[in-house]
Amino acid sequence: MPAHRAYVCRSKVQKLSNEQEQKNQDVCAILLAFNSPNICAAAKEHDVSYHTLRWRFLGLTQPYNKAHAAQQILSPESESVLVDWIKHLSAIGHPLSKQTIQIKVAVLCGSKPGSKWIRGFLVCHPDITLGKPSALDLQHCQSFNHTVVKHHFELLKKVIEEKEIPWENIYNMDEKGCQHGGGQKTSPEKYFVPHGRYPKYKAHSSNLELVTIIECVCADGTNLLPGFMFSGNEFFHVLRHFAQFTFSLAMSPTGWTDHDIFEHWFTTVFVPEAEKCHVDPNKPIMLMLNGHNSHERRELKSKHCNGLWSHCIIIIAFPLKTMHKLQPLDVGVFSSVQCQWSKHYDEHLAHGVCIDCFNFIPKYLTTCHAITPSLVQKAFSKPGIYPLNLTIFH
Repeated sequence: MPAHRAYVCRSKVQKLSNEQEQKNQDVCAILLAFNSPNICAAAKEHDVSYHTLRWRFLGLTQPYNKAHAAQQILSPESESVLVDWIKHLSAIGHPLSKQTIQIKVAVLCGSKPGSKWIRGFLVCHPDITLGKPSALDLQHCQSFNHTVVKHHFELLKKVIEEKEIPWENIYNMDEKGCQHGGGQKTSPEKYFVPHGRYPKYKAHSSNLELVTIIECVCADGTNLLPGFMFSGNEFFHVLRHFAQFTFSLAMSPTGWTDHDIFEHWFTTVFVPEAEKCHVDPNKPIMLMLNGHNSHERRELKSKHCNGLWSHCIIIIAFPLKTMHKLQPLDVGVFSSVQCQWSKHYDEHLAHGVCIDCFNFIPKYLTTCHAITPSLVQKAFSKPGIYPLNLTIFH
């Protein structure tokens, strides 16, 4: 009798991970197709526990969430709706916190859940996690909406299919600001410090002088050499020996690009390099970029109409203030480059080497190894550009 009571207690609940539970359910579905199912052979073939599979198949035990359904604050259907709502609020820039989700759940069920419920909710839904979102301007949140994104993807699909543009001919270009001092954001890396000594410090440069970097990547995983724009009106003499390289050098009073600088990069760097790497001379080249007015130049259109370029080049601008979600460089490349640049600067600062306009270019080029083919391909995949996924943000 005691043995039987022990068996009953054990058979009430079998807590497995979501993957293990789904695997057992799939094997049970296979066994139902046989008149005389061999549970032992199926357990060995699919690498699952024989006893768990047998109890699930005979209905002696239930999945953890079903066994405790009567004790749950929310029904499975309500939890599913809550998960979808959490994902939606996160996508539009208004995620829920621990406090706000308790209020939402209290409205649904009439009682406020505790901290244990939040931990259990996260365990049951591994696709939801707690994190620290980055700050985002309200206009960016409002601009990224279903209508705008749908129109952008429909236009992109139409152009690619009608012009039969190969993915090796699709590029994304954007500018990135890079400070001599490595940036003001603190590095997530941890360091050894004496226990109990406060405060703790780490040397950091206060040089906020900005250099604008032009990066351009291709959907096949390759990238072009960067372009550099320094603040000022005249070239430093030390920069002149870099003119022999294929990257673009420019000076501007503000340190940012303007019409002339973009035209210089486009005609001297992008067009020759893109035409050199094209896979089909009969197919056009596509360049995707943000819609800033510095990227619009009538002279570029006239040069194209006069046949100064051997290939058709199509320029598509992302919708206004949606680059944080739609542009591959913003989604998956610039953050890795910035992290690598900050680490590189910290290593030089530890050896007493300060980075300035005279050594910035060679130091930055040593960090370009962070832009790997796999990183670029993932950056095009996340916003649904390659492979093309029109429903990725639904």
